[in-house]
Amino acid sequence: MVLTLCRPKDMAAMYAFKEFDQLLRGGGLDDWWGDDGVLVGAELLGQFSGDDWQTLGKQWSSQPDGWIARCADVLGNAEFDKACPILLAMLETLETRDVLLAAAGSMNALVGKFRQGEPVPVNIEVRKKLLQMADNEGIVTRMVIGDLLAEDLGG
Repeated sequence: MVLTLCRPKDMAAMYAFKEFDQLLRGGGLDDWWGDDGVLVGAELLGQFSGDDWQTLGKQWSSQPDGWIARCADVLGNAEFDKACPILLAMLETLETRDVLLAAAGSMNALVGKFRQGEPVPVNIEVRKKLLQMADNEGIVTRMVIGDLLAEDLGG
């Protein structure tokens, strides 16, 4: 019989998605989430294996809106090539204001870190949806959407 031991790093990778899922389900107070929860989530994303990313890509859309919004918040701290497809899918398929804003904000953060000056690859339907949402929002929301779409939506 051969006994194989997992190193702590390997064990962390095996449980990264499960811990990430539990973090997003737990929610917590808004202040805690904004101050610490996003950072804890980002640390967990840093431990993701390729399988964890595939699981996230397959499972995010079946989660409750609060989970998805928190996931979108955290994805702004991930690697562009891994987070961008998920954020774009969120922008394309969802209608919930909080989720759309979180996804737009995280996409802005990723583009600023990794692709500064490049346009964000949103399709015309996403563009229309976000512009329509911006019409009914305050200045901060208009700025987030304007930055994503590279348009001045005014104050």
